[in-house]
Amino acid sequence: MKISFLRPAVLGPLLFLGALLGWKTAWHRADSLAATHSSPPPPSETITQVSCPSDSTHGSATRLALERQCLTLAEHDPLAAMEMALREKLCAEDPGLLTSLMLQWASRDFPAAYEWTKTQAAGPWRNDIFARLAYLQAKADPLAGARIVVTEIPPGPARDEATLSVLHQWVLHDSEAASVWAESIPEGPVHQRAVAEIAGLKKISATPGQ
Repeated sequence: MKISFLRPAVLGPLLFLGALLGWKTAWHRADSLAATHSSPPPPSETITQVSCPSDSTHGSATRLALERQCLTLAEHDPLAAMEMALREKLCAEDPGLLTSLMLQWASRDFPAAYEWTKTQAAGPWRNDIFARLAYLQAKADPLAGARIVVTEIPPGPARDEATLSVLHQWVLHDSEAASVWAESIPEGPVHQRAVAEIAGLKKISATPGQ
């Protein structure tokens, strides 16, 4: 498959520089906010905040049955399934269950899953979910996925991996826009990996017969 990489001049230097400056400003603003705010806004009173107690007493057979019930319930009422998993303390023995439920929810109603995740306390689980949501969103709308990475995930491993996964999807949709975003990433290992990925794909695209 030949990937088309347009030169910045195709869109005009001012447009290219404007997009680059906009993303750099967004990264800087997000990092500044992350440094001064340790937690997101308080959750809605109608939504249960994630908390995984560690004193689950279910036997393995009972736990597996309850997990199946949760996954079935999630097909028509994702929020109820999340609340059931928390109520039955299933996440204590299988933290991945909440992630599976969230992704199932997001595939059916992305806005609702996204808004619910925003109400959760800051921490690794929330960051991981946002990284997965960003990837899912980037499959259809890379720009929206990139915005989730920049605005919702604080600096750290989750944002690093989300940045690269969104970049890969973006290249498949719009290689020029992906190049702008790669250049805007703050200096460091992730910036280097992103630029290297763009350069590698350009090299493949330029190879005759590709």
